[in-house]
Amino acid sequence: MKKFFLCMALIAIIPQITFADDTTVILNPVGPSLGNHNKPKSPINLSFLPTVTFNDETNVLTFEGNSDLGAVPYEVEDACENIVSSGVRYIYLNGTTTVSLGTLTTGTYTLYIIVGDNTYAGEFEVSAE
Repeated sequence: MKKFFLCMALIAIIPQITFADDTTVILNPVGPSLGNHNKPKSPINLSFLPTVTFNDETNVLTFEGNSDLGAVPYEVEDACENIVSSGVRYIYLNGTTTVSLGTLTTGTYTLYIIVGDNTYAGEFEVSAE
């Protein structure tokens, strides 16, 4: 009977345990260059953009290539528009590259990437530990 109650107690606790998951960063067009937040006038196919995920536990962005884009400049800004990380990542079909963002404070961050003449942005959250 003790095993039964122990088992029931564990079953009750397990759903309350949360694990850090990767959060998908949804990229949307914002304009032809960084800082210009005007959306393009015509609809475009965004399937060529990399799939970007953010791991809240390690503060790492992962870019998975859905096409050969080559050199892709990126910036990460905090809510006050301070640049916390920037650089270039090489993105190729089925390839993966990461960016370690180091220590971040709790809040909302925006990732900007430039592909061709267009800028795409997506937000992600850093939660308190």
